[in-house]
Amino acid sequence: MRLRNIDNPENRKFCNFIYFNINSGAGAIIRSEFCKKLSEYKHVDCPGYVLNNMKNAIEPRNGNWRKGKQQFIKDYKFTIAFENTCNNGYTTEKLTDAFISYSIPIYWGNPLVTRDFNPKAFINCNDFSSFDEVIEYVKFLDNNDSLYLEMLNSPPLLFNPEQREKELENFLYNIIEKGNKPFQKNLFYTENALTSKKSNSLGRRMKNFIRKHVLQNK
Repeated sequence: MRLRNIDNPENRKFCNFIYFNINSGAGAIIRSEFCKKLSEYKHVDCPGYVLNNMKNAIEPRNGNWRKGKQQFIKDYKFTIAFENTCNNGYTTEKLTDAFISYSIPIYWGNPLVTRDFNPKAFINCNDFSSFDEVIEYVKFLDNNDSLYLEMLNSPPLLFNPEQREKELENFLYNIIEKGNKPFQKNLFYTENALTSKKSNSLGRRMKNFIRKHVLQNK
């Protein structure tokens, strides 16, 4: 299940880049350089503080800036979605905001992201040997509507949302009611306790994402 179908990609703008912090980890530098390189192919709209080329482009919606951001992204075929860092289990709203807004994420960050998100639904920079290759693939999709729509309409989540919702509820029950330690039964547990702690945060975000943007759209 996809959140919404877009039948005519030609009616959409090319790509956006929305960032406000230039000193937030290695990803801050990497994503700016990627945006500049992608802009050599086509103009990328940058309404944030970083690389800004648009003024007052994002209006808050009911005082909620993220809603305004998501509304802005809906006009674009692609969204540059680079995390601040590249850590196992660390996936943030940078990816999910693009999914919610029906825009294909160009993602850099969590090496384990495809454990929970469908690799057919976004462009994962980890799948390429260089950013030049990533950009060539973006250009390929940009000029092939059928393949673009195939990716856009792919379900963002790998799992059955109803089943995972139940599993998450059981997981939280084991923690709250039985006092089990989170990392002992953490669905997103990977190699160590530090990663598990980060993955707990991902689990909470995923639970909210499923409830708000998947189950209610059935």
